[in-house]
Amino acid sequence: MMSEARFPDLKRFRTPSWFKGKVYYQAIGCQNGYETTGWHVGVHLKDILQNMDSPYDKAKGDWQNLDFTDDIDMLLWGNKYIRYVIKHIPMIKQFRFIKGLRQAHEEGRVEL
Repeated sequence: MMSEARFPDLKRFRTPSWFKGKVYYQAIGCQNGYETTGWHVGVHLKDILQNMDSPYDKAKGDWQNLDFTDDIDMLLWGNKYIRYVIKHIPMIKQFRFIKGLRQAHEEGRVEL
């Protein structure tokens, strides 16, 4: 039987249920990577931001001023505005998550 401690406690945070499912399946080693999760977060970014503590207009303005070629800049934005999402991505995998978020942006799928 698998230990409950291995999986992040997502019940207390303002994260969408589909995100909770993706993090759970990645924690047990399923195929879809964190790039896919980042892409989906990008597609649903407006809804996610509207459920966070951060002011939506400030997050939107900072998103529009982001340097999308700089992983660190994007990760800092994520830690500031979608911290309840980012905190559940293992640190070593966060740049893969950012890669997916950037891909959604480049495809024009992020609407704020």
